[in-house]
Amino acid sequence: MVRVSDFFKEERDPLIIRGVEKENRSFTKAPLAENKFNVEDIARLVDVSVEFVKEIQKEMNA
Repeated sequence: MVRVSDFFKEERDPLIIRGVEKENRSFTKAPLAENKFNVEDIARLVDVSVEFVKEIQKEMNA
């Protein structure tokens, strides 16, 4: 059985994702600096992975 949601799943290449995330570094730092949003919301807002946001958060706290 094929689900409708299967048609909307987007295959994303991890290397492309990392390249996009590097470009989104400054967009990720701005909401983190505000300290008003949680990590999941920022990841959704900037369209990056939660792991990437946590990585940036560690860099900022170091």
